Amino acid sequence: MKSLTGALCLSAFALLAGCGSFASKPNTDIPTPPALRSVDIPDNAANVGISAFTVRVALDSKTAQDFDWSKQSALSEQPLSAGDGLDTKGQKATHLLIGKPSFNDKDLVEILKKQGEVYTESSATVYTMDGQEVPLSTSDVSGYLVGLVCSDAGDVLASGKHEKTKGYTFTPKVTPAGKIALGFTISDADSKTAPVSCDNGGEVTHLASLESASTLKGHLLISPSDAVVISSVGGMSKKNTNEVMVTMIRATVSK
Repeated sequence: MKSLTGALCLSAFALLAGCGSFASKPNTDIPTPPALRSVDIPDNAANVGISAFTVRVALDSKTAQDFDWSKQSALSEQPLSAGDGLDTKGQKATHLLIGKPSFNDKDLVEILKKQGEVYTESSATVYTMDGQEVPLSTSDVSGYLVGLVCSDAGDVLASGKHEKTKGYTFTPKVTPAGKIALGFTISDADSKTAPVSCDNGGEVTHLASLESASTLKGHLLISPSDAVVISSVGGMSKKNTNEVMVTMIRATVSK
């Protein structure tokens, strides 16, 4: 290999004025990457997989206060207290329920369908390590066209956008007893960009307005693979007082 390198250098000498002079000119166009620091990962570190499934229920009754979990036996309701660490903004958490590992998304929907129309908001899974915070979000974007009269020439078609975003942040900590202390934040945002007017030049002016947003925070101590169901009164909009948001969280641990 050394002789081959030497031969290549000799053959290119006339063009490059010598391998030594060519090698001495660094490529300044490429930035030097930062040095990577090593991360010590314990041998017994656990990986945690977390799945989140959220649905919106439009109840047959007039108010969300009429929502009743007592009509089923697959989930056991847990009393809520200040120790649960539930902190709400824009919605009120009213129920916390636990299901066995065999309880799944379809089972939850079947229970909820008995009280109203069920709409899936998001379904996602994320993986992290014991004690490490991990964000997760899903977004549903749809567009539409609206006709506006912006000049004497007639209608002008303008595009609008409706975006619904569901965000989660999880911080799982595996306890010595094998349970999971799960910190979480669940957030909803529903925004629209709508054409509302025209300026003097006939151009459409778009107005982005946040329709609603809400956040639910808390921490739970759960057994691996058990389904944790949290229901919140009010849904996404103040106008829809008969809506309930329901989120099911499941966490699993593997070494």
